[in-house]
Parts: sequence; C-alpha cells; structure tokens
Amino acid sequence: MLAAGINVAVGTDSCASSPNLNLVDDLRLLHTLAPEMPALALWRMATLRAAMAIDMTTKCGQINNGAPANLAIFKTNTSDPLTEILESDALPLGAGRLPGWPSMATWRARDRHASPC
Repeated sequence: MLAAGINVAVGTDSCASSPNLNLVDDLRLLHTLAPEMPALALWRMATLRAAMAIDMTTKCGQINNGAPANLAIFKTNTSDPLTEILESDALPLGAGRLPGWPSMATWRARDRHASPC
C-alpha cells in the first residue's frame, strides 16, 4: 500500500480489539510480522502518517514549534535505536510533556477543535 501511495497509519482504538492501548507493543507486533519493513517506516505510521490520516499534521504527529508534544524516552545502546526498541521489551525510562509547551486542553481551547492526538 505504501508503494502505491496509500497513507498507512497505526493506532489504538479500544481494549475491545487489543489487550492494552500500548502503541509501542503494536509496533513491535508489526515489526515481528513484517521484519522487512524499516523501523523508521513503522514509527512514522504511528506518528506522522497517523496525523495525516486525521488531517492533523499541523498539530500532532511530529515535533513542531509551539505544538503540544508528549514524548517517551527509551535507553538504547545501538546505532539503530528505532529497531532496537522494536526488538526489545524495554519500557520507556520516562514520558511526558515538554516543559513550557501547551497542553492538549490549551491547544483545543485555542483551536476549538477536539483533537484525538
């Protein structure tokens, strides 16, 4: 589908279709099922391509100046950290919002658009 120019996104929707809402675990499963898919392509499906799917690329899916950002930090030891995370069961060392950046609630109030991001 990617080769045909179709935007492919990965996300979670509810615990009805998955035992949890852990997006990294979903990416790990995809990596196991399609090891030929580059790790960067998988991560983009969960970030930028997911934002493209809901027409929200100016507000989420990538780190942009002034846009809300929730980050997860993983310890890695290789020159290919994206693949390393997918091939491990490591949990993030930390996660959260960048200090001083607006919260999603602030963004929604400013934009008057309830973002699912």
